Formats: sequence, structure tokens, C-alpha cells
Amino acid sequence: MIIDLETQVWNNPAQLGAESTEWRLREETETWTALDASPAAHEAAMSCVDVSVVLGFRSLHLDAHITSESVAAFVGRQRNRRIGFAGVDPMFDGALDDIARGLSLGLSGVVIAPAAQNFHPTHSRAMRVYERCQDLGIPILVRTQRRPTSSTNMAYGRPLLFDEVARAFPNLRLVIGGLGYPWTDELFVLIGKHRHLYTDLAGQVSRPWQLYHALVGAFEHRVMEKILFASGFPFDTPERAISRIYSLNSYSHGTDLPSIPRQHLRGIVERDAFDCLGIERPGGASLTGALSLPAERVEAIEEDDDLDAQITTLTGLLREGADPNPRWNG
Repeated sequence: MIIDLETQVWNNPAQLGAESTEWRLREETETWTALDASPAAHEAAMSCVDVSVVLGFRSLHLDAHITSESVAAFVGRQRNRRIGFAGVDPMFDGALDDIARGLSLGLSGVVIAPAAQNFHPTHSRAMRVYERCQDLGIPILVRTQRRPTSSTNMAYGRPLLFDEVARAFPNLRLVIGGLGYPWTDELFVLIGKHRHLYTDLAGQVSRPWQLYHALVGAFEHRVMEKILFASGFPFDTPERAISRIYSLNSYSHGTDLPSIPRQHLRGIVERDAFDCLGIERPGGASLTGALSLPAERVEAIEEDDDLDAQITTLTGLLREGADPNPRWNG
């Protein structure tokens, strides 16, 4: 089963706050493509995954709001392939009410972003949010900023600040997104310490050299099983993300650089995030996975030293959809 843990849909970039124009211009200039977070673009991009998680967002600090109602409406159009998380700002007086509203709309978790919401992760208001989510048995996804704006408080984005949270709420399931970038090693130590802490790849799959180094570090820290798949749509797509993950070992071919065991790369792509986070699987969701590559095809791709050729081949396989050949078991 392939689950994309971090995706967003919006109708107007203004929903991301007054400073959104700043990072959108940088993103579009560097990639030479206009960001498209429309429902139609999301539906097309998610054709190669079984289920996508659609995230809301709320930040009083940035004057940003993707409402739970809009997330629930979009999820409701295809409930067997989408679930939603409510965007909650712990600094908002009605934060606990926002959690309740999200659940009443059928959403399955909560999203926070301390750096973008300008709060210390152990602020008393935030601790009440963690306590409520632990009591309700719902997970929290902590978003990291792919493109911090000038008002983002990066001091509150460090993974280490969640050590106290995890000790205070040992049964709370937390995902610290984006490999905790730029504090990746710190994040690996933290998720290795706490049973219910995880991370994902959102925002990192577009930087393959950096991702290669990070996953070598994760393997050496023995936390590969704590990494969940996420594309970070609309900033990237699951198709490109999966292609890049499977082709990472091209960097080590013909060198003394370490390679990442391919069963671990496949484990990231196909890990059941719902099982890890205690989320009920959407009714009718596939259990088999949208992509299945036989061993000989994966090995042939990995042996090609041309990274662009690897990505082209894998992209073609993803577009083919489900593969009838037996699954590769590493």
C-alpha cells in the first residue's frame, strides 16, 4: 500500500498567508513551473498512490487558513482514497474546538507547525492540544517549512524541542515532517528514542543528493522503519518522489560511498502509515499497493549509472499502474 502522508489543496494562495507570494515566486522561478494545488491537479498527481492525506493549515501568526470544512469537502469526493487532517493553531483560543470540529467532519488527525505558528512546542496551550489528541487517540503531524517566510520563527522548528512532549505524552503518535530539516541528525536521534515518533520525506524528495545523505544517516542510526512516504504535493508529486527514492543508490555506483539497502527504500515507499499512526483505513482502500516492481526490473534500474535514465524508467513504470508481476522482497 502506498500512502502519501503530506498533500495540500487550496483554491487561492492567499489561504497560505500574506507572505505566500514571497516563497511561491522563489519556488516557481527555480523550477520554471507554476504551482498548481487545485483539486484537479491533486487528483491527477495521486493516481499512482492508494491513499493521500490532505492537510489543513491554520496560523494566526501568518494570517493563513485552509479550513477543515474545505479539506472535508475535498476528501468526501473520494473517501476510499483520501483522508484529512485538521489544521490547528495551538495559539488560537478555540484550538480545542477546532480539533472537535475536525473530528465531527470526519477528519483523522491534526496538523501543527510551530515555526509558522510562532509557538514553542512546550507552550502550555500546545501541551493542552497534545493532551487532547492523546486522549482521543488521534495523531499529530508537525509540518516543517520547506520555504520559510521572513516571519517564520525557525527557533521553534527544532525536533529536539519535542523530546519533552514525547516524554509527557508517551502514547501520542507524532510525525515530525520533512526529516526535521535542517536538523536531520537531531531528528534521527529523537525518533530512535521514542516509540511513537516518526518522520516523513515531504520537502526533501526534490533534493536527491541531500536525500541520499539523509537516508544513509537514517540507516546508520537504525531508524529506517520510522520513515513514512510523503511527496509534499503540490511542491512535488508522488510519481517523481518514488522515482527519486528508488534511484538514490546511483550516487554510490562506482565509488566508495555507502549504498542504502534497497529493501529499506521500498519499505519507505510502501510503509503502512495508517498502522503506524493508529488511523482507520478508508473503506475500500487497496491493500496491495498501486506500484509493484519485480526484482529484475528494480535491479536493472539500479545498475544504470545515469540518474536521468533511472528516473525516466521509473516514471514510465509508475504510469503503467499496478504491475502484475510478483512483488520484489529485496
